Amino acid sequence: MPCIDSILLDRDGTIIIDKHYLCDPDGVELIAEAGEALAAACAAGKKLFVVTNQSGIGRGMFSEEQYQQCRIRLDEMLQADGAVVSASVHCPHTPDATPAKCLCRKPEIGMWRMLESAFSLNAGKSVMIGDKYADVAFGKNAGLAASILVLTGKGMAEAEKLGLGVQADEAAQLKGWVDIRKNDVSAAVGDTFLPDVVAYNLASALRWVTTVLEDDACDA
Repeated sequence: MPCIDSILLDRDGTIIIDKHYLCDPDGVELIAEAGEALAAACAAGKKLFVVTNQSGIGRGMFSEEQYQQCRIRLDEMLQADGAVVSASVHCPHTPDATPAKCLCRKPEIGMWRMLESAFSLNAGKSVMIGDKYADVAFGKNAGLAASILVLTGKGMAEAEKLGLGVQADEAAQLKGWVDIRKNDVSAAVGDTFLPDVVAYNLASALRWVTTVLEDDACDA
């Protein structure tokens, strides 16, 4: 069994091109290399889980049924590439939902708790990959083995906000990754989490998991 056996993934901007309030399954479009990379992860024995904030439902921009149609379309597209998503969970609430009403919107970890319980996931064998700060903080709050920020979608802008513009530019030039843990950058700035890695795209992020993180985890 692989040292990292579960990959948690943001959807929009990470697996698929981020389209404002996507509600039409015909608009689902994979980011380059995403399908093949996820297929390789599955072939290596890893399980895939999508965790996505979908405030468009709470805002009335689209329905739960429309979201599910897009989810089904994405699953079909990934299956055509040889990748299987074990489960997709989503938060339908708006950002201003009170904590009493919403514990699932990233960076809260309600969606992690759901998957952890349903699939007996181990935080130390799981990673989070996404293009937003909320994804990074979600992984950190859940105590996962790593939180990876990809530069697709909103990732480059998010890296700039976190003071990681230089590292993001380097990752983009390499079309690879920069390991923030080994880059003389602290693990957090004040109350703000930093990602463990900044990666060019999902494929690069998964390569880091298999070539760096798993070596570290297996040797630990």
